[in-house]
Amino acid sequence: MKLKITIISLFIFASVLSCTDRKEMIRLLEQAEQQNRDYVPFTSDSIAKVLTAYFDSHGTPNLRMRSHYILGCAYRDLGEAPRALQCLNDAAECADTTSADCDFKTLSRVYGQMSYIYEMTSSPKDAIEAERMAIKHAYAAMDTLNAVMFEENLLGLYEMTGNEDSIHSITYDVRNKYLNLGHTDYAAACLFTEIVILLRNGENHKAKQLMDIYDAESGLVDEKGDMTRGPEIYYYAKGNYYNNIGMLDSALHFYNKLQSSKDLDCMEASAKGLLSAYNKIGNKDSITKYANLYSHINDSSNFVRASEEAQHQKAVYNYNHSNKKLQIINRKFLFMKEITVCGIVVAVVFILFIVFLYRKKIKKERRDMISKNKQYNELISKYNELIDEQQSSHKNNKHLKALIHTNEEEIAKLKTKILQYQEEIGVLKTNKMEELKMDNPIIQKLHDLASKGKDAPEYLLYEFKTVEENHDPNYFKKVSNPMFELTQKEILVTLFIKDRFLPSETACLMGVTLQRITNIRRTINKKMFKQKGTKSLESNLYRLMCLFCLVFIASC
Repeated sequence: MKLKITIISLFIFASVLSCTDRKEMIRLLEQAEQQNRDYVPFTSDSIAKVLTAYFDSHGTPNLRMRSHYILGCAYRDLGEAPRALQCLNDAAECADTTSADCDFKTLSRVYGQMSYIYEMTSSPKDAIEAERMAIKHAYAAMDTLNAVMFEENLLGLYEMTGNEDSIHSITYDVRNKYLNLGHTDYAAACLFTEIVILLRNGENHKAKQLMDIYDAESGLVDEKGDMTRGPEIYYYAKGNYYNNIGMLDSALHFYNKLQSSKDLDCMEASAKGLLSAYNKIGNKDSITKYANLYSHINDSSNFVRASEEAQHQKAVYNYNHSNKKLQIINRKFLFMKEITVCGIVVAVVFILFIVFLYRKKIKKERRDMISKNKQYNELISKYNELIDEQQSSHKNNKHLKALIHTNEEEIAKLKTKILQYQEEIGVLKTNKMEELKMDNPIIQKLHDLASKGKDAPEYLLYEFKTVEENHDPNYFKKVSNPMFELTQKEILVTLFIKDRFLPSETACLMGVTLQRITNIRRTINKKMFKQKGTKSLESNLYRLMCLFCLVFIASC
């Protein structure tokens, strides 16, 4: 049977989930709300759970509150008070009380249901607190009548706590508010608890005055004194009045009216009243009869209350047990979440640290490249200046042998230093230093930019390629041959190698790292000469240039 119910519930769940249309979901919510207003008990939580799941993801604060409220009412009807209270609390938390369109009317009913459940589970203090919240939000919704009704509910709650002073003041305050709203019947009906308190305290005259108002104006009692509707327990109050003033026949009449009720509280009150009246009359048979009846009903009443309490405790246990399991799962989830977050934080910090080290390394590498480029550029510039000066000295004054000799020594030293620079980084090992002469302004500009660590603009690189193509067309044609499949960047690197630019200079001019230039050089060597690494690239390119020179000489 349970399996069948579960399958039906799952079918309903799946069917409702398939209704992705918002209007349809709102229609289902309104249908459930109407069922609740019509006092038709919910027999399952399936629809309500689907509504909360849907509106938690797709609803406004008001829709989320309404769906959780219905789920709470479903658990109320299913006798699961703890779950009901949890859902009602969730509903209250969904409400956005700072919003202009907050549904305060529904929010007041949420707290009203909380109060009712607290009352049913013998928690009057919590019930009073919830009821006051219901009153507050009803007034916020301008729902004055319901606000006064919620205030009237406080009467029964204060009777549970024995706070008679509050009952007196609230009764007359609520009565006046009902009268101001034009509800004479409600104003009369709210006197019931006050009547019970007055009769209990022996204030029969005051009680009679209020009973007359109740009988005449509440609309609950006909001309014969019979209840047309409403709480039959009022017969017990009337019986107590007549019992108090010694009109025992009238007292017996009203006590007997309660005998037909199927409500245990009414039956217990009837037996108690009859026993009291027959005690005063002195009818021993009736005393024995109603003493036994009262004892039996009282035992039954206690058994029912104990059974209800047991059911309540079972529901609380089940709820707490489920909550305990959920808390364990949540703690595990939170622990895993914390571990994951910590892991992510550590990973992020580690990555940031690596990035920091990498950027620091790149900056240092760039500083070193700029420094090396600057020194190299200065050596080449000075070398060319001395070459120009030497040639000028030979032309203008052939008798300055000492100066010429000095210049030659300085040129030799610079040449040695330049070759050392080139050998350190693997540039062509050749003594043809005339190739270092920067007689072209574009090449001079490129060396100058590299010495300052600046990128070469595209137009300057284009002009450099044009110069190389015009100066050495055979070499340019060879490295540009489609059979090698060199990219434009790779062709540019071969041109820089040919003109004795350091790899660090090439990196600066092309705006990349030194490692990137190394990778490009490795790719060129593999594509053109089918060799690995970069060490043999310069010599391979040099042989290529020499081959072109030999071909050129042979053709001449």
